[in-house]
Amino acid sequence: MSKIAYKSNRNVYYSCKYHVVFCPKYRRKVLIEGIAERFKQIIAEVCQEHQAEVFTLEVMPDHVHLVVECDPQFGIHRLVRLMKARSSRFLRQEFPVLKRKLPTLWTNSYFVSTAGEHRSPSSSTISRTKNMSNLKAYKYRLYPNKHQTEKLQWTLERARELYNAALQERRDAYRMCRVSISYNQQAAQLPEVKGIRPEYNDIHSQVLQDVLRRVKKAYDHFFRRVKAGKTPGYPVRRIVGSY
Repeated sequence: MSKIAYKSNRNVYYSCKYHVVFCPKYRRKVLIEGIAERFKQIIAEVCQEHQAEVFTLEVMPDHVHLVVECDPQFGIHRLVRLMKARSSRFLRQEFPVLKRKLPTLWTNSYFVSTAGEHRSPSSSTISRTKNMSNLKAYKYRLYPNKHQTEKLQWTLERARELYNAALQERRDAYRMCRVSISYNQQAAQLPEVKGIRPEYNDIHSQVLQDVLRRVKKAYDHFFRRVKAGKTPGYPVRRIVGSY
């Protein structure tokens, strides 16, 4: 039996190898030729940046198998998220055919298991992964009654007010003090908002947090277009019925 090679950071000695499998959206066979080669380069770059070691990387047209070792304090979930996010962004930019075929490159789900010694995935694992990727998502239309409709409209109106208030706070802070306000700073003020506006106590905190994330997303898009040398429109307030 070969001796296990341990790695370490400032706090932990570890040997954590993971077998990861993920698939393109709708299991489309798009990971071919130049796309597959570029994908391998991106995975190598991400792993190198985060001190993760790739033992096996197999790119099939409709799925990816990866055996990788990473710092447990960093987390395999974070590494997979970074690999999927960067590869999706770069591949869709460099290969426009992917934009025509898929709304996003990857499915939200992935398979992960621990691996003692790095080895190729078994046929049974591949079969389970294929079945997992065949899951479908559905959208359902709601038919609320009059009372439910009024409650939904009331909630949307409160969300619109919070969105506009958060937007205005960011504008005023930068205009008056040249200070940028983050999502975390605004989210930390929600308990105070509920104290001033008791009606917000009837709305779940995650709903209110999502409103603030929309404000953050609007600013992120704005600054990304500015950096790209474009002339974007500044984030605008939401009028009645537009949220």
